[in-house]
Amino acid sequence: METLVQDIHYGLRMLVKNPGFTIFAILTLALGIGANTAIFSVVNAELLRPLPFRDPGRLVRVWNTSARTNAKSFPSSYPDFVDWRSQSQVFESMAAYTDSTNTLTGTDEPAHLETAIVSAQTFDFLDIFRGPENFDMSDIATNIPASGQRGRRPFFIFNVSLYK
Repeated sequence: METLVQDIHYGLRMLVKNPGFTIFAILTLALGIGANTAIFSVVNAELLRPLPFRDPGRLVRVWNTSARTNAKSFPSSYPDFVDWRSQSQVFESMAAYTDSTNTLTGTDEPAHLETAIVSAQTFDFLDIFRGPENFDMSDIATNIPASGQRGRRPFFIFNVSLYK
C-alpha cells in the first residue's frame, strides 16, 4: 500500500512538472470518454433498447421491389395493401404507413414537421393507446374511423411537443 501512495505522488509531481503533456493527456481522455459516451448512446437507443411497442420481435416490414428499376424499397399503393391484408394467411394483423414532411403555418414562424400517414388499425396494431397513467386515450381510440370506411374526414394526432 505504501508503494502505491509513493507511485501516485510521483505521478502527480511529473504531471505538474510537464504542464503541456498534462493538458494533452487530459484532453485526450476527455475526447475519448465523450466519443465513447456518444457512440454508446446511439447504440443503446437504436440497437439495445427494445422498441416501445407490444411484441416488438413480431413486427415485420413488408415492401415492394421493382425488377425493372432494381429498387429495393419501392412504395406500395393502398390498394396493394388492402389486397395483402385480405389475402394474408401468415400475418396476424397488418397496418400501412408512409412517411411525409409538412410545414405548419399560421404561427409566428413556420415549423417543419416529420409526419406519417397511417391506416386506422395502426394504433391497435402497435398498442399505442396505452398513454400515461393520468391520461385516458380511450375516447380518441374509439373515434378512429374503421379502415376502408368512406365518407369520414381525415384527422390528425400530434405529439405534446408540437404545441409547446
